[in-house]
Amino acid sequence: MARPQTTELFQSVRLAEQSLLGAILIDSSDGSTEVIDYCSHRIKPEYFLDYNFYDSKNTRIYIAMLECKSPNQIAVAQKLKETKKLWGGDCVYLRELVADCPTIYIYQDCVETILDYAKETGIYKETLVYKGLKIDRT
Repeated sequence: MARPQTTELFQSVRLAEQSLLGAILIDSSDGSTEVIDYCSHRIKPEYFLDYNFYDSKNTRIYIAMLECKSPNQIAVAQKLKETKKLWGGDCVYLRELVADCPTIYIYQDCVETILDYAKETGIYKETLVYKGLKIDRT
């Protein structure tokens, strides 16, 4: 199978990030934390494409989600505001993430896409915990 072009790869990873964030918001709207619990141990903020950019919208939102007890739209917006990381258009973007998410049941595929990209670019680190010690493996 031919490797996708770089632009196509970025687009598929960006879509996976947005769908994952939308799935977290939808799942959390009724108080559930299944999706964020699944993601929090697998996806680190630095795996997002925009991690090192000035406007790291997806990364900022994901970090806020990790810090929320139940990361629904209102809680995430409040967390961004508390940490002074709420930028113009973020609330609209949160709404778009929910509206554009095809279904929450694809979150595992989204996680795999993001992890595959992180591994391919060399930013992926696997952390093992053995008898209380954390060991990072690349």
